Parts: sequence; C-alpha cells; structure tokens
Amino acid sequence: MNAVGWIYELKDRISGPLAGVRNAMQATDNVALKLDKDISGISGSTNIAGSALRGFAAIASTAFAGLSLGFIGKQIFDIGTAMEDVRMNYETLLQGNTSASNKLIEQLLDFGRATKFSNQEVLDQGQSLLAFGVAGDKILPTIKTIGDLSLGDSNKFKSLVDNYGKMFSAQRGNTMDINQFALAGIPIWKELEKITGLQGTALRKYVEQNGVSIKQID
Repeated sequence: MNAVGWIYELKDRISGPLAGVRNAMQATDNVALKLDKDISGISGSTNIAGSALRGFAAIASTAFAGLSLGFIGKQIFDIGTAMEDVRMNYETLLQGNTSASNKLIEQLLDFGRATKFSNQEVLDQGQSLLAFGVAGDKILPTIKTIGDLSLGDSNKFKSLVDNYGKMFSAQRGNTMDINQFALAGIPIWKELEKITGLQGTALRKYVEQNGVSIKQID
C-alpha cells in the first residue's frame, strides 16, 4: 500500500477532531493564566488556590493530550484495517495479481490527491468499475475521464461511474443510459450525432431500436 496515500488519509481523518482538542487545551491554558493573574493580586493565602488551579490546568492539558493520542491510535488502526480490506478486494478482482492491484491502488491515490475527490471515493469507484468488468489497465483512464466529466462533484462522479459500469457490463447503452449522461450536463447526444451521422428524432429512434455500443460510448 502506498504509505503517502495512507498518511494523507490519516491526516484527513484526524485533522478536524484534533483541532477541537487543541482548542480545548488552549482554552484551559487561557483560563488558568487569567485566574493566575486575578489571584496574584490578592492575599498570599489565596496563592495556594492559584497554584491549585494551575495544577488542575496541567492535569487537564495532560488528559486532553492522552485523549488525542488515544484517538490517533484508533484512527491508525481503523485506516490500516480499511486499507487492508481495499487491498484484498482489488487483489481478488484482479485474479490474485498482487503487483497489479498495488500498482493500480497507488495510481488511483495519486489521481485522488490531484482532485477534489477523497481517497475513499476514488478507490470505491475504481473497485466498482473492476466489479463491472472493466480491465485493470483501463480503470485509471476511465476514472480520469469520468472525474473530468463530473467537474469535482462527488455525487455526479459516483452516478456516472455506476451508469458507465452498467453499460460496460451490458456492452451497450439504451436511451435511459444516454439520458443519464445528458442530465449530468454531458452533450452526449450531440457527440452521437457526429458518430452515427443521424440527428434528432432519427437518432433517438435508432438508439431505442438498436442501443449504442460501448465502443461508441467510449
């Protein structure tokens, strides 16, 4: 598994919660400092209370630190387990070819880091295409094309992958399949006019009767 991709995934998972932990620790320190300043101007006996509060702040900060370390440890375990599942799924879909599955996962992670999509989204869609029967060496270019067409929209990305996967599995698309691309803002009917030489009603009637081959869709 690509260690860099694994680290990026860990960073994404813990950055939000850890920010909250850091803010809570800072707030504790700020309260202790304010109380210390307020109490230092009073009698010497109350300095004992100030010392006690400072001690409490130190204990609270240590507790927060412990919680954050425990949280990180759990995230590391969870991500490691999830990525191992991904690796096994890819290897199974690629007929046990460990080298090919590791290479494809690394390529998809590289692609994900260069886009708005998360590692999980890219890996999930790559796995879906493999399950639909798309060849391993065609996954990355297909993912890139569909990613470009979806313009960074995660929901559209998943929808287009599912739609394309179904057409690939059937090796052809029907009117409903074509319209799914059109609804996503892709001018696929115009492109089919160029490919088939048919236009308007004639093209739609042709698609209803014959469908469109996956080669034409590609």
